[in-house]
Amino acid sequence: MANTIQIKRSAFNGTSAPTVLTAGEFAFLQGGTPRRVYIGRQTDVGGTVEVFHIPTLEDLTAGAGLAVTAAASSSVRERTLSVNVDDDTIEINSDTLRLKADGIDDTHIDWGTGSGQVSTADVPEQTNLYYTDERVDDRINGLFVEGEGIDYTYDDGNNTYTIAGEDASVSNKGIASFLAADFDVASGAVSLEDTVVKTITTDSGALTPSTHSLSVLGGEGMNVTHSSTTVTVAGEDASDSNKGVAKFLAADFDNSSGEISLEDSVLKAITTDTGAITMASHAISVLGGEGMNVTHSGTAITVAGELATTSNVGSASFAAADFDVSGAGAVTINSLSNSQLDNSSITVGDSTIALGGSDTTLTGLTDIDMVAGDVTILDTIGANTLTIGAAGGTVNIAGNFTVSGAASTIESTTIVVEDPLLKLSKDSTTDTADIGFYGRYSDDTGTTIKYKGIFSDVDNTDTWTFFRQTETEPTTTVNTSGTNYALAGIKCYSVDAAIIDGGAY
Repeated sequence: MANTIQIKRSAFNGTSAPTVLTAGEFAFLQGGTPRRVYIGRQTDVGGTVEVFHIPTLEDLTAGAGLAVTAAASSSVRERTLSVNVDDDTIEINSDTLRLKADGIDDTHIDWGTGSGQVSTADVPEQTNLYYTDERVDDRINGLFVEGEGIDYTYDDGNNTYTIAGEDASVSNKGIASFLAADFDVASGAVSLEDTVVKTITTDSGALTPSTHSLSVLGGEGMNVTHSSTTVTVAGEDASDSNKGVAKFLAADFDNSSGEISLEDSVLKAITTDTGAITMASHAISVLGGEGMNVTHSGTAITVAGELATTSNVGSASFAAADFDVSGAGAVTINSLSNSQLDNSSITVGDSTIALGGSDTTLTGLTDIDMVAGDVTILDTIGANTLTIGAAGGTVNIAGNFTVSGAASTIESTTIVVEDPLLKLSKDSTTDTADIGFYGRYSDDTGTTIKYKGIFSDVDNTDTWTFFRQTETEPTTTVNTSGTNYALAGIKCYSVDAAIIDGGAY
């Protein structure tokens, strides 16, 4: 079967040319008009390569007065170039190119500045009127319309146009002057005179009256009166039903620079082990809980613990023979001997080990019964190494052998596999990892470690990629941007039924 060679190409409807090609590399633009072929062309000894468009018959376009006719068949790209000068304005008559009658229409003509040029007097005016000052004046006069507060006067004889403002009135907008008694005008800015009430400021901020009148009214606890132009604001006396002003009795309150506090003789707060008590009234109760008694004599309150019993929580002491109490109140149990325990030893296999003792040579463990279920051993060896068997010996696994760790390292010079095919990524249910194999090598006696191999890229599962020189070891994917990553060549005898695809751009 023959091989297929495809050059680099755009999408079917692509209209953009390739931006980068190597020297001698072809590319084809499949969309747009016309469709084009490109090649990478080296332009200097330094190796600069430009994308060069190879002209074809489809690139032939017609200029003014020319026409290009394409062949009817898309497989034959012939084109015919012809001269076409016969239209609505010009014609060929007896091999003479001439203007047709009424051939000039809506065309700009440059009359020039030299002698013998055509002037407007030689052109009939008809509906396209010439420019004159009078016509412009009349046109402007017809465009202006008086608005409210504006008058205008057109003097046709003197060629003047006067625009004036009307006087303002209660019924007409217009221009006006400002009385000096009420207004101050500076550089066109108008402001009220200081004798005119503009704003009133209170404790809550500035008040801008909406009219020339202002009301000052009393609220709860306040009375507002006036005499002539004097306004008096006074507080009402406070009562059980009315907010107002009040004074504080010296027996219960202390006043310092307007700051009021309760006298020390007034009960203000009580603090217990659980925090401060906020009193709802002038009375408080102190009651005993389980294990505590509360008594008083006069103004003295005594809180004492009850003795602990088998039926009552209370205070107790610890017997020195059984407990140790430190100065910080910490209680510990004194040591217990094995004779005080029901079981003083444990048995593992054939070995009996006393509590507190040790045994480094367990015997009698010849079989682990897994009939009842799965068994896990040595699950807490941590980072330590478990060695099975001795050097030169053989470890035989009679059944299947499964390694569940993330990494399995086999240090062997020869690996023999009976299966004819190797299965990789056996448990994968997604397409998120590359599939392949790689090896480690160095071409400078170990100074720089490199990797090479073959893999099916997760980003393009239909191809296999040969790579080399990368200094970034692959993980679940091969880092194609790794240090010195490069594609590796393929050396073989022949390639059968292959598609050599230049790819797309």
